[in-house]
Amino acid sequence: MQKRYVAKWLVAALGVLAVGFCFQRAVVLAIHSTLMPALLPLLASSGFTGSLVPVMLAITELACIVVYIGWWCSLRPRSIIKLRSRRLDARSNVLALCALVLLGVGLQLGISLALQLVLPLFPSLKAEYHELMSSEVFSSLTLLSLLVVALGAPISEEALCRGVIFEFSLRAFCPELPPELSRRQFWCANIVQALLFGIFHLNVVQGAYAFVVGLVFGWVVWRTGRLWYGMVLHLSLNLSSYFVSDMHAITAPWGLVGNIAFVALLLICGFAGLFRATDGR
Repeated sequence: MQKRYVAKWLVAALGVLAVGFCFQRAVVLAIHSTLMPALLPLLASSGFTGSLVPVMLAITELACIVVYIGWWCSLRPRSIIKLRSRRLDARSNVLALCALVLLGVGLQLGISLALQLVLPLFPSLKAEYHELMSSEVFSSLTLLSLLVVALGAPISEEALCRGVIFEFSLRAFCPELPPELSRRQFWCANIVQALLFGIFHLNVVQGAYAFVVGLVFGWVVWRTGRLWYGMVLHLSLNLSSYFVSDMHAITAPWGLVGNIAFVALLLICGFAGLFRATDGR
């Protein structure tokens, strides 16, 4: 494999990340300078008294969805991922969706458990992370937070990271078509996209667990050959974050070992269900 070929596609993947950063900032700036002055009187007349931040984030997510989905749709007909795509029958599809929900909840509980154990060791990171998570969008489930975190982010981030970035990462390690990637080649590409996904969050704590879940997201998309399965998993993960406290209240009497065992059970059932749904593919 030529080093120049690999470098070209890895630089392209990094360039996609840079484009994603710049586009989001440009949209926020455009909303703040042009759209918000027009929206403020309308919101005031309708009796809206809440923060405008969720509104700006919702509009930004919508713009990102349109652009990133369009970008991925233009790539998909010639993509490596499409070559692995196949339709599941109704029964297998239901099993796959249930498995993805279990995986999402298990990953969310696992992240929460890990943060409870690790963050106290790093007080500055803990304070920074808690400040971020205390924002209105992350701390309470509202219509706007549902649109931004539970729906918008899974669609836009999967289209950008498991769509465009993952495709370019796969091309870096697969110079010939049809692709016959070894496990090593796939995991090299998967690690690249997960690393860039972690960087995309611009936060040490979020970036660390985004890298881990990004590996799982990439594996799901590669196994199924369809991006929307990754979106379902991402949606399950993000949506369950609003119910972590309630779930912990139920599992607290089980102790640390019991909670770890419960998370492991959810993950094992989720992975096993997805394997079963895709016929051990």
